[in-house]
Amino acid sequence: MSFVRYKIFGKKKYAYEITSIWDSTKKTSRQRVKYLGVLNKNGSVSKKDDIPKKEKLILDFGDSFTLFEFMNKSSITKLLGDVFGEKKDYLLALICYRICHLSAMSYADIWYEGNIGRFLFKGLNLTSQAISRCLEVLGEEVLHREFFNRYISLFIGRRDGIIIDTTALPNEIHLGSNAWGYGNGEIDKQIKLLVAVEKESRLPFYFRYLPGNIADVSSISITIEEIKRFGIRNSFVLLDAGFFCEDNIKGLADEKIDFLTRLPSGRKLYKGLVRKEVKEIERIKNAVRFGKRVLFIKQNE
Repeated sequence: MSFVRYKIFGKKKYAYEITSIWDSTKKTSRQRVKYLGVLNKNGSVSKKDDIPKKEKLILDFGDSFTLFEFMNKSSITKLLGDVFGEKKDYLLALICYRICHLSAMSYADIWYEGNIGRFLFKGLNLTSQAISRCLEVLGEEVLHREFFNRYISLFIGRRDGIIIDTTALPNEIHLGSNAWGYGNGEIDKQIKLLVAVEKESRLPFYFRYLPGNIADVSSISITIEEIKRFGIRNSFVLLDAGFFCEDNIKGLADEKIDFLTRLPSGRKLYKGLVRKEVKEIERIKNAVRFGKRVLFIKQNE
């Protein structure tokens, strides 16, 4: 026996033919459903097969896809492939995960299952153990140097002028470099991250971590020397006040590198200049427009 059943989806009504049949295996009756079409206003049924399709999969799309397209068009994907070979897709997936989700690597496999990345970077094992094995390979010194040599040639172009700064990274990880140190106005157990940025493009091209108890002043000479090995010949360096000391200033002068730095307020030179100039500094002749602000600047040898 057959009859017609109607279902409404959105603003349309759909017709189905329902037929009762006997299942001789299960010894029971069941229904067979046949789709007839859309019910028109005049009561007729259109044979056009436009029944709404059921959802098969829901994925986060926009963030990872945008990053994927950006990395392809900016040659980053090719660069990673040239250096890291078959690990390229693994690294691209981890980059998307870390940029879009500031969470622990142990959750990367959950992100991967619900993200378009599982189709952009197919067949990856993103469990914690697999990520650890991959990072061990990616951490090889030879690959680091090869990557930065190619990266600098492609994006930096060995132009003059760099900015060097460090930041303290407080943590409770059991690392040999983790040590008590002063940073951000507090004393914490920390490591320090030193980064060098090309002044014109504002792109980073060099980084390394330092023990948390190493003062900034003791790291600048080694940093300059290592940067020179990558073929970058600096004519100008912008430094944070933490790098200011007599040895660093003399070293930069010996290398004929111009520099700009903030004089630490604890220095006698700073205090003497303030006492000498504070009464006369806010004069019209010393006014300089900087963006929407007006600063008072006076030059002293």
